[in-house]
Amino acid sequence: MLSNKRRASPFSALRTLVETRRGGKLPLPPRLSRLYGAFRLPVPRLGPLVFSNFVSTLDGVVSLQVKGHSGGGDISGFSGQDRMVMGLLRAVADAVIVGSGTLAADPEHLWTPQAICPELADDYRRLSDAMEKPRAALNVIVSAAGTLNLRLPVFTSGKVAAMIITTLRGAQRLRAQRVPDAVQIHAIRRS
Repeated sequence: MLSNKRRASPFSALRTLVETRRGGKLPLPPRLSRLYGAFRLPVPRLGPLVFSNFVSTLDGVVSLQVKGHSGGGDISGFSGQDRMVMGLLRAVADAVIVGSGTLAADPEHLWTPQAICPELADDYRRLSDAMEKPRAALNVIVSAAGTLNLRLPVFTSGKVAAMIITTLRGAQRLRAQRVPDAVQIHAIRRS
């Protein structure tokens, strides 16, 4: 039986502990604004603005390092609020950087707001449109060895552009495979 009652949101609003008036206020759609509050990012003076997001236990553990349970979800209890914030950060980011271990733990994942929090996909799209972002954030995979399967969705789906940062030897390994057009490989020298 269908009901006219509005479904309860699986998310509750975050409680702001510290608020700043510095930086530009981002144009959050109404639902994201209710859930997150005011979201401001500083304008970088020189170079890119870098921010990170991860969950940890009280004693600082960020991964259980157990096969099938090495992601942050096991640490956060698969919190809706955590997924909402990750989606929000991915929506405003120009690039999302993850290591090859993160890719190995979730090989089918794309680092987009819709992938981490599909319930708010329309809201993230509205935010990206309001910010005039032309595309999803570049998915950057860091791999020293370059032993990545270039047939994974992050490289072949066409939904995100991908970049792999690796060593000279890693780049050689990767280029031995068929490299999809949307994938850039950047080799760096070890110092």
